[in-house]
Amino acid sequence: MSWTNDEELVCIQEDGVVVIHNMFGKYQHAFNISQKIQDTKIIEAKMFINPQNFTGIAVLTSNFKVFLVNNIKEPKTRQLPDLPKSHIQPTSWVVLSEDTTDVLIVRGAELYRLKQDEHHISAMLEPDMTNKYTAILEMSVSLNSRHLAIFTDSGILWLGSTDLRAKYSEIDTNIILKPKQITWCGNEAVVLFWEQDHIMLVVGKYGQKLHYYYDSSIHLVPELDGIRIISNTQHELLQKVPDVVQKIFRINSTDPGSFLLEASKQFQRRSHKANEYICLVKNDLQTAVNQCIEAVGYEFDTDIQKMLIRAAQFGKCFISDMKSDSYVNMCRLLRVLNAVRDPKVGIPLTITQYLYDEKL
Repeated sequence: MSWTNDEELVCIQEDGVVVIHNMFGKYQHAFNISQKIQDTKIIEAKMFINPQNFTGIAVLTSNFKVFLVNNIKEPKTRQLPDLPKSHIQPTSWVVLSEDTTDVLIVRGAELYRLKQDEHHISAMLEPDMTNKYTAILEMSVSLNSRHLAIFTDSGILWLGSTDLRAKYSEIDTNIILKPKQITWCGNEAVVLFWEQDHIMLVVGKYGQKLHYYYDSSIHLVPELDGIRIISNTQHELLQKVPDVVQKIFRINSTDPGSFLLEASKQFQRRSHKANEYICLVKNDLQTAVNQCIEAVGYEFDTDIQKMLIRAAQFGKCFISDMKSDSYVNMCRLLRVLNAVRDPKVGIPLTITQYLYDEKL
């Protein structure tokens, strides 16, 4: 089961029947992926977003054949080419949805790319990996289908492009057990979770590592701009700190937005230092105001939101021809986001997700 872009629940049965309900559980419609699947059964299914922003389905059958439906709104089923020695079960597989939808599939140490081309013969691929391994245990693809993570039985995590031409880094995790989950956090980092010791490892594209330890099992849900971490007691959001937020809040920042925020704080304290900070940023006041307006959208804490909005409002007073459209629109947007984030509603939506849904 999984959710579509339109917040519809998709249930894929082992006989190939796909049933779709709306977010309130009301039945919408159903279809059959392929008659060939009814003679076997589905052992694994994955959902993906194609380049046209439609939800698609890929399934692996018990005789290790892969079927694709690129758009569940207009289901047309394609069967991908068979693997060599197709009687051996794959260990991992992922869907790549770029210009066309392909499947990367692993069997032991063998990595193949299955294309939607009747005349294409599956060729074995070899990632540029320094450390030796005998099997690839798990793979994960970023939501934009440009980045690939490979975890091997020697505990090595390989990060690179999905065409395997670019290698970003190769990290020794010091854990040879297969992770329960491996998923991309946005497009900048990979998150792995091991059930045995409840360890979560965050690895940046270029090798930075950060460990988190949990008391119980968790589940990772990938999002556009991060991942959700769901445990028995908590629901957390992990994401890369947006660049504009870093510029304003990092230590010893000299960006215009940082100076304007400090000027606003000093003004609230009725200190003459407010004028000194405004003088430091007077040539970039427009940039400073825009930075504060942009940064406030990424904040969940209402106190920080108020602090940034006050700073933007304070800076606007010194710009004679300043247009207030972006300021007003952000204030309206914050009211919407804060309303749906309220525990009574329980939808912790980020501004990136809101703007993405708005485009749809």
